[in-house]
Amino acid sequence: IVTDSTIATSGTGTTGAAIRVVPSGTGSAQVTLDRVKAVGNVFGIALDGSNSTSGINATIRDSVAASNTQDGIIAVSAAGKAPIGVLVTNSASINNQFGIRSIGPGVTVRTDGSRVAGNGTGLATSGGGALLSAGNNTVEANAVNGAFTGSYAFK
Repeated sequence: IVTDSTIATSGTGTTGAAIRVVPSGTGSAQVTLDRVKAVGNVFGIALDGSNSTSGINATIRDSVAASNTQDGIIAVSAAGKAPIGVLVTNSASINNQFGIRSIGPGVTVRTDGSRVAGNGTGLATSGGGALLSAGNNTVEANAVNGAFTGSYAFK
């Protein structure tokens, strides 16, 4: 759990993040980020399940990932590795290389009331990753906006 925090200028080149969650073996992670600012890092918020067979569940609420040289928010895993479920609510990913990325099978990122703007690529998925919208997000003014892979009913 990280609350009311600003994390800036972490990492160099292509490694390092404000917050990086990488469980290993059979380890899992339950992540809550509330009112977190990840600014000017290599990666803002990185959730990586490729070293574990258990899952990562994360909620990112009322937070900002801005001006990171790679991704604002990224969730990545591989076949046979940890499933990842992320809820991004009332948050912003702005002025990064990628706003939000979902990479790999078993990776689902849901967004609710969030803004993705001013990035090189706003939304991106690959390898079977899902990026779902509750229908009330703003994706605009990115060099490439990208698209959600589907929608979901927020309850």
